[in-house]
Amino acid sequence: MTRTLIRPIIALLAVASAGAAGAIGATSDASVQMAAPAGTVSPQAYNAGTAAATPTQTVDGTDAATFSLLDRPLSASDAVPAIESGEVKGTPFVGSFGANLALSREATGFSTGGAWVVPGDGSVCLIADPSYSPGVSSAAGLSGGATCQFDADAVSGQLTLTGATMHDPGHFQLAGLVPNGVATVAVTEATGATVVLPVHDNVYMADLTQPAASVTFVAGGQTVTLDDG
Repeated sequence: MTRTLIRPIIALLAVASAGAAGAIGATSDASVQMAAPAGTVSPQAYNAGTAAATPTQTVDGTDAATFSLLDRPLSASDAVPAIESGEVKGTPFVGSFGANLALSREATGFSTGGAWVVPGDGSVCLIADPSYSPGVSSAAGLSGGATCQFDADAVSGQLTLTGATMHDPGHFQLAGLVPNGVATVAVTEATGATVVLPVHDNVYMADLTQPAASVTFVAGGQTVTLDDG
């Protein structure tokens, strides 16, 4: 069975550089009114200063069962580096989705870059930066981003992050979160070419030379395609 999904993004934030960012099949959260699960606050309400969510203190059970990364014990190495997390504090990442950076888990296994999955209250968030390297002390040249999805969408693999930066033309960042059992994803670029990316700790991430038009993977016996429609 094949499912093709064209889904809205809930929140997207630049982390470390000035650039353009978006998500496959997404529209800006500024123009979309979404019903927020209990514990979360709509981005519109947070941006208007009328409400703010409280950071979650636990990992949701369904999220832990779907993403083994979130089911393992925390370690000191899981902490999101300040250079990647600083720009999301005091934003909808925390204030709308209740993301708790203290509960983040680092996805390991990538030869370059860094990625962290952050539990939220009724949501899951992702910080990813294909240009990150340990010990970097300047945000200049970094191209990371952060995004969140409500739990129901995240567990079906609809948490993706795309972006491009003005300082590095011709490079397009892509990252996403997929359920347990997914070993690779196939990315169709705007040119029609296909790139197969490995999945490490439920996360895929790459610096592409063309924008991503869709991402396809097989989960639970179903072929799922996230399409820009």
